[in-house]
Amino acid sequence: MTTPSVLRGLRDTTLEAEGGMDLSCHSVEQLAELAQLLERRREFAQLSEAEQQRLEYRCRLEASPAEFFRAAWDVLEPGRPLIWSWHYDLIGEYLKLVWQREIKRLIINVPPRTAKSTEGTICFPAWGWALDQRARFLTASYSKDLSAEHSSKRRALIESAWFQNLWTVGFSADTNRRDQYRNTELGEMIATSVGATGTGRGGDILILDDGLSADQAVSEAERKTAHDWFRDTFRTRLNDPSTGAIVVIEQRTHHDDVTGWLLRNEPGQWTQVTIPLVQDQREPVQVVFPASGRVMERQAGDVLQAERHTPAVIAARMVHRRTYETQDEQRPSPDGGDICKREWWQYYRAVPDDFDQVIDSWDLAFKDAKDSDFVAGFKVGIKGAKRYFLEAIHDRMGFTASKDAVKRLRGRPPLPSRVLIEDKANGPAVIDALRASVPGLIPVEPTGSKFARAVAATGDIEAGNCYLPDVDVYPQHRAWVDTLIEEWAIFPNGANDDTVDASGQAINYTRSAMGNIADYYHDRAAEAEEKKKPPAPPPVPTRPRAWSEAVRSVRMGILPPGEFPLDEVKEWIMACEEAGQLDQAEIARAVLKEAAT
Repeated sequence: MTTPSVLRGLRDTTLEAEGGMDLSCHSVEQLAELAQLLERRREFAQLSEAEQQRLEYRCRLEASPAEFFRAAWDVLEPGRPLIWSWHYDLIGEYLKLVWQREIKRLIINVPPRTAKSTEGTICFPAWGWALDQRARFLTASYSKDLSAEHSSKRRALIESAWFQNLWTVGFSADTNRRDQYRNTELGEMIATSVGATGTGRGGDILILDDGLSADQAVSEAERKTAHDWFRDTFRTRLNDPSTGAIVVIEQRTHHDDVTGWLLRNEPGQWTQVTIPLVQDQREPVQVVFPASGRVMERQAGDVLQAERHTPAVIAARMVHRRTYETQDEQRPSPDGGDICKREWWQYYRAVPDDFDQVIDSWDLAFKDAKDSDFVAGFKVGIKGAKRYFLEAIHDRMGFTASKDAVKRLRGRPPLPSRVLIEDKANGPAVIDALRASVPGLIPVEPTGSKFARAVAATGDIEAGNCYLPDVDVYPQHRAWVDTLIEEWAIFPNGANDDTVDASGQAINYTRSAMGNIADYYHDRAAEAEEKKKPPAPPPVPTRPRAWSEAVRSVRMGILPPGEFPLDEVKEWIMACEEAGQLDQAEIARAVLKEAAT
């Protein structure tokens, strides 16, 4: 116990053991804290080496939810190694700020099967009891069984020898169920589910772990149930609304899932952490850790836990492009799409025997000769007003690979009459490099903004004039067909728009070209009709008008003597104007004005 005499002694003392620190200027509160620290240090020095290591280990876990999760993994998943990832540290730092109430509204969006529930719903509340056994947590999920499973695993963790050896927690006998249990310090853990009543239940921290399943998310009624329950029941369960915190942890399942609904209806109130499976932005993305200040760069193409998510795994997930964009990339789009609805696209099971025109259209966005980025090219056949997308190349490429791809697509039948390359960014470099070997290269100067060009192209898509391969008949085209549809559906909010640029360029160019051709044939048809008409009779020869001497004077700007020939002068002025002799007409008007005065 720190007595007043001890504090007076500290105030009057210079601690040589503390490096000669003068304590006379410190407050009583500061001295009391220092005295406690010194007392703990003396107690620590008296412990055995094993006890010291145990205490140091415990302090390290108490300082970090992520470290606690890492250590608890072997208890929860024995025999199954944990592949550590930076995103566990990131989530842990955000959860610690929730515990400290520096963040009171937090949304975490991560791909499925990346241990979000284990770290956020199972381990985080257990970590909270390690720090303060009076804490109360209310957790929920879309399923009562899933929520109860999380609760059981958390209790098993707290009751484990590993946990009890570090933090002794006793359970109360009067509240001891699978979905609700209390400790001897009156701390409480409650598990519930979306749609359940919340009467009589509450918490200091509320955690919603997946408010909707993927199957439920497609139902408007299920989504509304989740929204209403969150608003009217779940958020009202905070024991103290002024200090309580709410955490939503979920993989995205729909643009109007709980995350989307909250962000739309409560803008600026939530801190959102979004972790996509693949970093598919063209530039590196900085990830800033909120507590430590650590900064990490995710390079283009970086895969979360690449050891687990191999290229084959990613490719398999991308087969269902919309699901991949929503659940893995955390980038859902409206059911129909934003500016381009999915249902607008048409599909062909066979192509015409011949086309009016065939073109290749390219978007080339590589950075330089060494780095690679997404490049997109399409072969499009035009038959009347219809565009048939026949082939596509879409991949990460540098300069050399892009040149080869342009040649490769052009060489595939049907051969194009034109190869369109946007005359911006890296287009000119490829044009210069290929002009001598690839016939029909056309630089296309983009007009207007990228968004305006895309909107212009959607008119043809909406009109049902753009056809894609039916993947049941042409399964080899499934990957690029899905990518094209999804990039159009989420434009302009997607990370990539290479296929939008290349396909939109083809649509807009062929519409313009067809318009020019139509004008040409319209003019030729008009000429032919004109030739069918009988020739007009030759004009009847007329004698030139004989003007009076007075008008001759007026032509020279002289007011004639005698009576002024007003009507004849007016006729002269009209004749001059009809003949284009405007100067003569002006001279006559001046004389006319002089005569009037």
